[in-house]
Amino acid sequence: MTPMGKPPITIKCECGETKSVAYGQRWVCERCHRSWNTQQIPIAEYEGLLRRVRRHKLEVLAMGGIAAAVLIPLIVVVNSGFILLTPIVMAAWLFLVLPGWRRRYRRTAREAPRWELHPE
Repeated sequence: MTPMGKPPITIKCECGETKSVAYGQRWVCERCHRSWNTQQIPIAEYEGLLRRVRRHKLEVLAMGGIAAAVLIPLIVVVNSGFILLTPIVMAAWLFLVLPGWRRRYRRTAREAPRWELHPE
């Protein structure tokens, strides 16, 4: 399993150039040579955003794990006929669980703080 990476910060220079940069890095605009430092963003706010994003990702993994932890023993131990529930569970996951999760995830992204960086 790969570790969850930190989302990049998109910097839009006053000249119109745009670049995605990791937190803590500096970026020098190729067009106008202004220098931008992402460390102007308060670390507490950025870490709070990372925690919310990480929580959403772990939520969906936990729900999938719980569904598998219930369904697999039913199929193996109780009755192999429970395998017929698999498509139903998968359809419920796809059409009921994931859309709600995606809405919450997108709302978190929309409500993320917007930071005003100033060139150095």
